[in-house]
Amino acid sequence: MLIYKFETFKDDRGVLVFTDIPKVDDTEWKYLTMGSLKPHTERGGHYHKKTLELLLCLSGRLRFKVGNEEIILEEGDAAYIPTGSIHTIYNDWDTLSSFVEFKSRPFIRGDNDVYKD
Repeated sequence: MLIYKFETFKDDRGVLVFTDIPKVDDTEWKYLTMGSLKPHTERGGHYHKKTLELLLCLSGRLRFKVGNEEIILEEGDAAYIPTGSIHTIYNDWDTLSSFVEFKSRPFIRGDNDVYKD
């Protein structure tokens, strides 16, 4: 699993994450999804046949599972999700967590690129 640590700045107003998105497999990260996870919830349990993703934790913490590997992402940490890899993010803590997913392709409803585990 490829893990990246981006520079962060945190004060009483919140968190800033400064990104210089790495090139992985000559992928240009043109699309993004922003989201959040309420305490003790999860998203995912699926994989993509066409889309590469880079998941960046913006605030809080996320337990991230891809394939059989599992890590904790904190603010400014990012993990690479290759095609064909089942992935799930969990918020096991009592505070809201937020994230951004950088993607190699746009989300198109009905594109049949999301496959459930």
